[in-house]
Amino acid sequence: MIEGDKRKRILLIDDSRDFQSLMSIAFTDSFLFDSVYSPDEIDAAITNGEQYDLVLLDLVLDNSGRYRGLELIDKLKGSIPNTPIVILSLEKESNTIREAIQTGADDYMYKGDYDPEKWENAIRYVISTQHTLSTKQFEEETIPEFYWHNWRRYPFIGKSDGTLKIKKELLAIADQPDISLLIKGEMGVGKSIAARFIHCNSKRREFPFEEVSIPTIGKDHEFENIVFGNNSGVNGKVKNANKGIVFFREIAELDLNKQARLIPLFRENKIRRVGTYAEEQVDIQVIASTSKDLEAEVKANRFRSDLYYSIISKVEIPPIRSRREDIGDLLVHFLKLASSDELYAVFDDIALNLLIHDYEWKQYNVRELENVALNAMLRRKNNPDKRIHREDILSNLSTGGISNEKEVINTIDKDSKRKEMQQVFVSGGSLKPLFNMLVEYPNFRYEIITLQAEFEDLERDYRLGIVDYDKYMKYKNRMRVKLKFYIDNVD
Repeated sequence: MIEGDKRKRILLIDDSRDFQSLMSIAFTDSFLFDSVYSPDEIDAAITNGEQYDLVLLDLVLDNSGRYRGLELIDKLKGSIPNTPIVILSLEKESNTIREAIQTGADDYMYKGDYDPEKWENAIRYVISTQHTLSTKQFEEETIPEFYWHNWRRYPFIGKSDGTLKIKKELLAIADQPDISLLIKGEMGVGKSIAARFIHCNSKRREFPFEEVSIPTIGKDHEFENIVFGNNSGVNGKVKNANKGIVFFREIAELDLNKQARLIPLFRENKIRRVGTYAEEQVDIQVIASTSKDLEAEVKANRFRSDLYYSIISKVEIPPIRSRREDIGDLLVHFLKLASSDELYAVFDDIALNLLIHDYEWKQYNVRELENVALNAMLRRKNNPDKRIHREDILSNLSTGGISNEKEVINTIDKDSKRKEMQQVFVSGGSLKPLFNMLVEYPNFRYEIITLQAEFEDLERDYRLGIVDYDKYMKYKNRMRVKLKFYIDNVD
């Protein structure tokens, strides 16, 4: 380790070089990884004198069909007894998790739900608390204490009256895991988090949570295959969520014909695979979200009334501007602070007042708050007093939210930024830098945030093998064309 480097050191044992590379790149600012690709290399790693803060251990490790990772736990515990071990796997059956905990693993993380921010939070939690789940705890049904959809990774933050009321409504839904639900609310208020919150407080929490991102795949001709599966025996997301929850994000973006295919699912928990006429009964809870007024969409014949009235319960998440008391708690969460007292060390009074009291948060809500806070934290490093000031925030706020819109716009050097973006575009490679640069422009931030969310969903499906390489590259090239339009129209 480089002298003065305060990053935690992790021993990552996984036979996939792609996954090892993904982890190293994603967490380069937070953790140092020592990579081991096979059981034969472990002895050298654990006898080299390095002190590890955590071991991330793949469940399978090779093509033997055995759980080689579990076979190595005793050896690791004997050599580095005070180092927690977390099993990584693409399997998420409760029996497998139980076996891992009984064998001595301290926690279990499902690769299928890979998300850099949530994984970083989970890893830091295990390291900081030396968190260990006992078999007795598992048998007493405390699964949310370690399960990959637990409340620590999908909390519903806030103590305002509005948020407490919503939490009660969501918990009431969680207690009735067979009824369908529509979560309404403006873009970015936390509808997906609300769905996850229901899952980890439900009797279905032991079973999968499958998300269907309508903006990403709703127009895809493979939509029905992805959702329902086909007569070749391929399961769709609904069958993969057996006994769990299926979440349709932004359901209003689906066209009328595809909406009709969802009616039996919402009404009777029945599906029909592509290429068959027989219906299958499924045991799941169905949840959908929308940022549109569906009653108005029904009246305008853009949303089917029979689908709308097939959804039994409706819950609306209020915008952040109507629950400003929660903004402080959200900032503490996003910036990983120990308590709200630290806010006054991180922000000066004017900057904090701007976020909590002055800005209207008219369109992007909690998602925009997170984006603004994290960008301000980066700018803070260059300030002599290491605090966030008003000017660190203004360039990332949408126009129309505060009175001095010209000040917001003029903080961005448009010409130099456009040239920089054009250079990145020409170089090819990852689209992430382009998203990060374009999101600074208030006049089309909403569109960029939406496109980025769609592309991240696609990348996740590609990593999981749901989308093949050709389809992934075709979509990525289409996305590059869209981003080029925004680059050319920066003003």
